[in-house]
Amino acid sequence: METKKLKIGENTCFEILDLKRIEEIDPILLAGDELIISQWFGRYACSCFLFKARRKRLEINCSSDCYRGRLIFSEDNIDEIDDKDDQECAQFTINYINKLRKAGIIGKQLSV
Repeated sequence: METKKLKIGENTCFEILDLKRIEEIDPILLAGDELIISQWFGRYACSCFLFKARRKRLEINCSSDCYRGRLIFSEDNIDEIDDKDDQECAQFTINYINKLRKAGIIGKQLSV
């Protein structure tokens, strides 16, 4: 049986350990065998997240119509982000993935 994947953005996905529970979580949208995260943050409609877990660095890529660029941050340098809404967006994504991991809903990061 093929592994179910939580897809975040275009290039990153995680193994789904508990599909039944993840389908109940908002704001995840089920799209075939892959799950895509979408959420609103402040004045930005951030519709796409791109996660890179290497060396605790995490990259967010928001849709071009609502965001002026790309943030690269980690939990250690989140305070360096100037804009308060951007900080909230960054912190939400870190917390969200950590919450799913701790709950045993997602597992290891997979190659796309």
